[in-house]
Amino acid sequence: MQAPAQSDRSGDRPRGAQSAGQSDIILVGSSIRSAAQSAVRGGYRVIGIDLFGDADTRAVCDQFARLDDVGAVAKVWEQHPATPVIQVSGLSSVAARLSHLGATVDRLFPTLTQQSQLADVKLLEHFAKLSGFSYPETIDIRSGPLLENLRGRWLVKPNDGSGGIGIRWYEHSSNVNRQPSKDRAENKCLTPFVRSTRRAGFRQMGSDTFFPLIANHDEEQCKLQRWIGGRNFGATLLIRAHHTEFLGACRSIFHSFGRGLRRMPFVYSGSLGPVPCSPSIIDSLVRIGNEVHAVTGLEGLCNVDFIIDRVGEPWLLEINPRWSGSSELIERCYIQKGIVDGNWSLLRHAFASRVATLHQPLISQQADCEKFQHFKQVIFARHTMRFREHCLQPFLASGIEVVDLPNENSLIHPGDPICSVIISRRTHDLRIVRKVRRAIQGEGVV
Repeated sequence: MQAPAQSDRSGDRPRGAQSAGQSDIILVGSSIRSAAQSAVRGGYRVIGIDLFGDADTRAVCDQFARLDDVGAVAKVWEQHPATPVIQVSGLSSVAARLSHLGATVDRLFPTLTQQSQLADVKLLEHFAKLSGFSYPETIDIRSGPLLENLRGRWLVKPNDGSGGIGIRWYEHSSNVNRQPSKDRAENKCLTPFVRSTRRAGFRQMGSDTFFPLIANHDEEQCKLQRWIGGRNFGATLLIRAHHTEFLGACRSIFHSFGRGLRRMPFVYSGSLGPVPCSPSIIDSLVRIGNEVHAVTGLEGLCNVDFIIDRVGEPWLLEINPRWSGSSELIERCYIQKGIVDGNWSLLRHAFASRVATLHQPLISQQADCEKFQHFKQVIFARHTMRFREHCLQPFLASGIEVVDLPNENSLIHPGDPICSVIISRRTHDLRIVRKVRRAIQGEGVV
């Protein structure tokens, strides 16, 4: 990844672009690389719109526009007036960003109405109760005197946030910017790299480019939610008209970013999975998926974020109706286990399921899923640097996969995501991620 910057390549057609006759699809999100790769493998011709414009994203897109380039985005809508628009990955303030598109919003999947419904606290409480999950106590941040009586640890959460950006500890008389004392114990299962990143922190609160685009939230657009300690997971569901398929779940990994009043303790930094899930958890997740369809009419991929607390109780956190950061790990597991062939596309399978009934239910991949686990880690810049791809060659030659690659010589600011590393748990030591990080950041210091 790289920090957003102006580019004159928005309409470029890369080498190897798809031939005429294929179905067009517009993918929009903060980062669309993994979804675009899946879509191209499924035979779609991708028109991509995201915040980063990474080299490997552009390489698979027939046409690309930066999300913050209003003129380029408008040109895409003019050129493709009837092409389906699929939101993938998180995208804060999606309604505001797409409100100027008028009729285009009507062909957005999922619809803005569905996204708004699935962010409603009352509805999330309903889904949790129906499935046997708990839901953290959540209140309006504008509740006035009520806030003075809060006890325990609370989080400020933006209503339209993504990737943990904007989530912070709520400061009140009994808890002033205090990190939970059991934070280390709660995260002892994380890799040494992730723990060391937490301890080291970052020298400044991001750059003037990346984070302001996705992290500016007015206080009135936030809610307060009681903090629940435990292990975070993201489950991938495929919701259809008459049933929901559980495709797999991954551990979600976070790190603490920034310092003092601007500290964000839950920035998404990767996934590990798929991981085994108990039959009771799977049944609950399927019930959630079925109820989501009954209430909202949603069909397609859906990611459910939940926590298993210290005593083993599940807590529902969020429901995000889209391709997520861990979806590509689920897709890899199906392919590597031989459940599907090597050209199978999860995105096409999911999208086709909402317009046709051509696909049989997928076989569960829970058995021996740990043998096919992958670890995905986002690497963030600790200082101002320029990206140099040649420093990655030794790792690429040894089978390490580095994705979300910035364009050569891109200027990257402290706190901005540089790239992501994906490794197989079966063939590589997780500590290799630390070596990749050191090689990248030591090479391009400015």
